[in-house]
Amino acid sequence: MVLFFTDDDIVYRKFEYNYNIFTWASKAQWHQHDSFCTSLRLGTNTFVQDQYTNSNCLIPDDVILGEGPTRFWNWKEQQKDTNFAYPFSVDGHVFPFHIAKRMVNNTPKYNNPNSLEGKAQNYIQDKIKTFPDEMCCFEKSYVINTPLNRVQETCHNGAGKFFGST
Repeated sequence: MVLFFTDDDIVYRKFEYNYNIFTWASKAQWHQHDSFCTSLRLGTNTFVQDQYTNSNCLIPDDVILGEGPTRFWNWKEQQKDTNFAYPFSVDGHVFPFHIAKRMVNNTPKYNNPNSLEGKAQNYIQDKIKTFPDEMCCFEKSYVINTPLNRVQETCHNGAGKFFGST
């Protein structure tokens, strides 16, 4: 298992199950479904798509109406470039090792988290049929991202726009 985080991600609540997060994600991903990844950032409480444009997130019906602690949906059927259609995030997504290795090995010349994420996402779109259809998350998210700093100059995200920056 490989977990991607950035330095401005915050785990804001305690994991509430009798497993550690990796064991639970592994059970969800492989014993129940063939999932691309488990997101700790997505859930039924993920309402904001883009805080800079004040746009709302489109939450798939499978996530809203699902039962139990783990929710599954087909990310390929979601509106492109929305949270639930964006499988490779460096903000709290857990991947099977073989998928993470494949994406990183096929992502040329990245030198920061933003370029890795963007180039890996492009690779995924080019090879979309070769990746599992499903993603999963927990009913409620465990991670939020607070873009407070910028560690590169290739992607001019809105770091510090609302809460100052470092």
